[in-house]
Amino acid sequence: MKKRESESYKKAVKVALEAINGLEAEADKLSKENEMLKTEAFKDAELKRMKDEIKKLKRELKTAGRNFPVKSKSELGFAVSAEDWAKAEDWKSEHLEKNKPEELRKWSGHHFYYVFDDTPVTGFSGYVRCTCGAEFEFQKGL
Repeated sequence: MKKRESESYKKAVKVALEAINGLEAEADKLSKENEMLKTEAFKDAELKRMKDEIKKLKRELKTAGRNFPVKSKSELGFAVSAEDWAKAEDWKSEHLEKNKPEELRKWSGHHFYYVFDDTPVTGFSGYVRCTCGAEFEFQKGL
């Protein structure tokens, strides 16, 4: 009987060891999947953060540091005094008089663009820029 019991125990131990090995393999597999999911979740969260940052930067670009054509002071989106606006308009007129409009026509559609750069004290500096590359700073930032 001892021989039979010994063989039964051996079989039981073998079955138990196989079950343990199978469970360990499953645990390793699940651990790897969990790490992968954490990495994917991190990637998703990071991607969302980056998209939000891009949206924020695009909103900021609408009001600062970009070139854009305008026809009137009200289209600027910035507080520009009447005096500064007049300086910019005078410079544009003088620039057109000095440079033949035919020469400027070779540049695309608009001749002048307003450029605003952030400054630490006053908020921004304002420039009017011609498509030929000439520019005039009508509002100085500090």
